[in-house]
Amino acid sequence: MMQNHARITAVAVIVVAYTAGCFGPAAPEPMATPTLDLRPVIEAAVATAFAPTPPPTPDVQSMVKASVDATLATATTPAPTYTPRPTPTPRSIYDPVPIPTIPPAPITVSTRIPPIPPITRVIIVQPPQARVTVLPTPTPVLPRPLQTVECGPNCTSDYEPVWGRVEWISAPTVSKNGVIELVARLDEDLDMGALGTVDGGKLSVTDSDSNLYGTIVAPSIPGRHWVPQPGLWIAEQFDYVANTLRVRAQIDPAAATHPGLRLCLWSGRSEGENSLLDCVRVQEP
Repeated sequence: MMQNHARITAVAVIVVAYTAGCFGPAAPEPMATPTLDLRPVIEAAVATAFAPTPPPTPDVQSMVKASVDATLATATTPAPTYTPRPTPTPRSIYDPVPIPTIPPAPITVSTRIPPIPPITRVIIVQPPQARVTVLPTPTPVLPRPLQTVECGPNCTSDYEPVWGRVEWISAPTVSKNGVIELVARLDEDLDMGALGTVDGGKLSVTDSDSNLYGTIVAPSIPGRHWVPQPGLWIAEQFDYVANTLRVRAQIDPAAATHPGLRLCLWSGRSEGENSLLDCVRVQEP
């Protein structure tokens, strides 16, 4: 169709050109030329323009290739399968849950709040801590026991009586400094002898194992003095009045911590020897 239009256009151009040449302005009379017959030319051009266009030569190779591709595509494409439509599940019918009725909100009546008193801040200033110096703990010193003594020439021994003949008004006590004090009442028939002499009454310091640690004697009397010796302690007070004996004597301070300390009272010499009246435990501090 496009080719027919092109041909018609070309013929129209030729006719217009011819007409323009024929009907243009008159020119000076040319020389006589032979007359040209254009009819056959125009008829030939029109016939050529309206001649049928021969069909194009078909491309056999392209047609074969397209047929093969269509066949392969048909073979590889899976056939559509039929999927049944699922049966709709029936919805269960249930009783609607009743909506609880909300009670009306209580009306709050505002009350006047008393003013809050101002808070007083109390600042406590801690005093500076004193520096503590830790001293090493001293090694405890074990108490020193009393030292035993041997009986001298005037030392006698006797058995402790079953029934004591002494009433201890104030039992023997020893202080931390080793001061012994006591008050005792004796039977009327007892004889303490000449106090302050070897033949007079005295007190012996011993223990439950009958170890002798010393002897407490009365102060010296005019004309007679005690010979100093280990374990001999001269009393500051050794009074025997109305059958009552009061004694105060400074002995070894080790007696204050000596375990099982005892004090025994001896009468004056009777028939050449002293007799043991009673033994009692000494109260330590």
